[in-house]
Order: sequence, then structure tokens, then C-alpha cells
Amino acid sequence: MIYDQLSNLSRYSFIPHLGAIREFLNRKDILDLKEPEIPIKGKGLFVRVLKFTPKSVVENSFETHQHHSDLQVVLKGSELMQFTSDGQLIPKTEYDLKGDYQFFHDKGAALDVIVKEKE
Repeated sequence: MIYDQLSNLSRYSFIPHLGAIREFLNRKDILDLKEPEIPIKGKGLFVRVLKFTPKSVVENSFETHQHHSDLQVVLKGSELMQFTSDGQLIPKTEYDLKGDYQFFHDKGAALDVIVKEKE
């Protein structure tokens, strides 16, 4: 996991399609997007538009991927996010190869980070 501000995005040149990501994030209509999924570069780079009320920490699970990465940006408001190391994860589900995800509980060593809009 990398936690940083959008203003530092250029530091991560190893991220594929960084220019396309930056261009998408600079859209003037970004707060008005409604489609659940917007392709940017085919199936290799897409955006899932999520508007939701965050759940409590107890209701959430940790999620990992083996092939894909998530770039999460809070566009309005703030959200409490948690992270922990692999050694602190207890499998909650089996790995889903098609969806490339697995859910976990943690052993209680998670760190809280409050992510504010456009950081």
C-alpha cells in the first residue's frame, strides 16, 4: 500500500498508465460521473465510481489482489481507511481468481488513516 497525496502522483512513475490516470483525475466532471464502471484503457485500466456511506470498521474486511492494484481517491468528504501488513491478516474467504480478490480479517494491528478529499 502506498499512502500519499495526489500532488505527489508523479513520484510513482513505475505505475502503468500514470498519464492516463492523471488525465482522468483532472476531468472537470469527475464529481458528476454516474456510470458504475468507466474504461480508460480497455480492461487494463478502468474506474469504478462508488458513492456510498462508509461502514463501521467492524463491518469491513481487508482486501488483497494478486494481479491488479487499486488507486483509491476520496473526491468529497473524508473516509477512515485502515491498513496492515500481510502477516496480520487472517483469511475470511478463498482467493477469487476471476475477480482477483480475497477478503481478510486482521489480528487487531491495523493502522487508521483518515483520507480527506482530493488528497
